[in-house]
Amino acid sequence: MKHMLRSNRKISYAQKAIANDVERAGLPIKATIDLLAIQNGGRQNNGFLDSDYKNYIAAQRRATMIKGDGQTIMDYFRKAQTEDPSFVYSLQLDDDDFVMNMFWADGRSIIDYKYFGDVICFDTTYRTNEYG
Repeated sequence: MKHMLRSNRKISYAQKAIANDVERAGLPIKATIDLLAIQNGGRQNNGFLDSDYKNYIAAQRRATMIKGDGQTIMDYFRKAQTEDPSFVYSLQLDDDDFVMNMFWADGRSIIDYKYFGDVICFDTTYRTNEYG
């Protein structure tokens, strides 16, 4: 079990290369972990935990987020604001100028909130391994 201490868990360069290729091909994270386990003779021989791999992929996705993603949402928000004067939005960025949180509300949802007193929250991490 000593090999699974945080300090001993590493995703090798070769495993990262495979992971990057498989990610670009659009395969789910679980399928990639299973593939690496088969190549290494079992999950216990991967040298990392599933959560380590998921964290690596999440970091890669954040690092490779193309400018078009952020620009697309900003274009949408600006257009919505011109069409609906009640539309408001706010973005929270991290130290590297990546979007951490975003909020928006259109005129209808603001009125609905006054009547119903509730909001809708989206879990943006749901099915993120299918983002391509």
